[in-house]
Amino acid sequence: GGIVSVFVRDPETWDWTEQDILTAADGFDGDMFGESVSLDGDTALVGAPEDDDLGEESGSAYVFVRDPETGYWTEQDKLTAHDGAPNDIFADSVALDGDTALVGALFDDDNGINTGSAYVFIRDPETGKWTEQDKLVPINWDGGQWFGYSVDLEGDIALVGARFGNASEGGCESYVGNAYLFSRDAEGNWTEQVKLIPSECEGHDFFGTSVALDGERALVGAPRNIYHPGIGSAYLFEIAEIPDTDRDGFDDSEDNCPEVPNPDQLDLDDDGIGDACDSDRDGDYVENDLDNCPEIANTDQLDLDDDGIGDACDSDRDGDYIENDLDNCPEIANTDQANYDGDAQGDVCDTDDDNDGVLDSDDPFPMSNTDLTVIIGGCDSGVTNLVIDGASFSDLIGQCAATASNHGRFVSCVTHLATDWLQGGRITGKELAMLVNAANGVTCLP
Repeated sequence: GGIVSVFVRDPETWDWTEQDILTAADGFDGDMFGESVSLDGDTALVGAPEDDDLGEESGSAYVFVRDPETGYWTEQDKLTAHDGAPNDIFADSVALDGDTALVGALFDDDNGINTGSAYVFIRDPETGKWTEQDKLVPINWDGGQWFGYSVDLEGDIALVGARFGNASEGGCESYVGNAYLFSRDAEGNWTEQVKLIPSECEGHDFFGTSVALDGERALVGAPRNIYHPGIGSAYLFEIAEIPDTDRDGFDDSEDNCPEVPNPDQLDLDDDGIGDACDSDRDGDYVENDLDNCPEIANTDQLDLDDDGIGDACDSDRDGDYIENDLDNCPEIANTDQANYDGDAQGDVCDTDDDNDGVLDSDDPFPMSNTDLTVIIGGCDSGVTNLVIDGASFSDLIGQCAATASNHGRFVSCVTHLATDWLQGGRITGKELAMLVNAANGVTCLP
């Protein structure tokens, strides 16, 4: 259970009266509703750290809004952690600023028992629905810190106290307590900016038990500070302007795009200007919006198929719908991928289509008949089909067939060719007979 009372002040008399009582719609005894509260305008945030929705004492927070006409408050939403677990004590501390809520979970165990964490939620101003934006944890953290014991929020700055934080820096003993300052970038990502520690400290000062933000100041309470026994102390910090204009987690002095969020700091051409703000990402002296390959340097801007994508980055340079690494002529369109000699180059770009060692420009038969044996009119002579100066036996015999006016003249032409080959020592007398017999259509090999 638990309740929260809302009081309003009469601006003329300054008298305060109770306006409404807030209760959780699904509240149960032991939820500790009201353990923490925060208020901003017509929105209230109430913590119930021992609510059991996600396991025993997992915790939750309730958002209430006020009707400006009636003054009555209604429950708008219930916030829980996306990774909530038993005994997290989520919402033992809460803070609210506009459409952003910060909720501490001091017993979250992400990095050890009771390490602690804090969750940021944002509200859609149109629907009123709240969603988790980020989870805040220290860069260097240990178990038992109770990070999230206290929280405060102002704009894009969050302050989170860790009551038992290890603040051994600056001569402090371990577990004196500390506080962390986070900032939000334009993309909604939160980054730790600085870790606050007291100037005078001993162990277990409980520095960070309470925190507050206002403008450029942060106030951190240390109720057990031994330098003021039984009294405690509070430390006021001046928050120097964080030199991170674009809120991407990188100081302007180190940011290669200080005015454009780029947490990845990518710099393709390594010129010191991040890709997010570099007008020439690939460094080829051609502006991105004019560059047909803005990610790959190509000063020549060659575009073989004139498709607007430069050859340097075009996966199909010749525009024949076959990827370059699969295309046997990637620079000349050849959809059919014809390849007479079966080598790595397609016919349209192969300077020796029949792979006989003679360039097509000098070859009388650039696509020679390269059958293993001479076949005449379907009759296999059995004679090896040699290639001489770019022309095979079959090529020359084919020429006889094309020019001879009758069968007799064809046989005579073949006989003449075979006789020349015999005299040139390229065939034997037996092979001459085999060629002539094949031309006559007799003595064909099976």
